[in-house]
Amino acid sequence: MQENDGSFKEGFEQLRNEAYEVLGEICLLPDDFLICECFSVNAGDIRNHFSERKEFTLDDLTKEFCMGTGCRSCFKNSNDWIEKIF
Repeated sequence: MQENDGSFKEGFEQLRNEAYEVLGEICLLPDDFLICECFSVNAGDIRNHFSERKEFTLDDLTKEFCMGTGCRSCFKNSNDWIEKIF
């Protein structure tokens, strides 16, 4: 078995970036996509709240929505959704 030298990850990231350029907003989560079940926060809530600056941190989400203070699964899975908000 060969060791992965990182080229697979680099190739995947390049492919993802190219797909995003072609598909644009199609890759974004729908507004009604539920992200935090404990506090009923969906992608649209986050998108609307941070629409002017189009960026946020997990600390921002805790301050504004109390996210990450319940079961924390929304933060544990943040890699699955955080880049699909904007």
